[in-house]
Amino acid sequence: MLGKPFRKRLLARNWLNFMRQESNPTQTWHRIRDKANTMINDLILLGEKLPDEKQREIFNEKNIFGLM
Repeated sequence: MLGKPFRKRLLARNWLNFMRQESNPTQTWHRIRDKANTMINDLILLGEKLPDEKQREIFNEKNIFGLM
């Protein structure tokens, strides 16, 4: 999960400006990538373990479309 300060900075700038402001862009990218992969794996786990009615609350058309 992205922290509030991080999310706020990313929302305020485009990607290139965001990365220019970082003191270590490579490390920042690796952290973002690793967190994103962890979040995706957590969603997969929820999809496998939750009952169908709970899955529908999370994995609906609006949310899935936003990922694409």
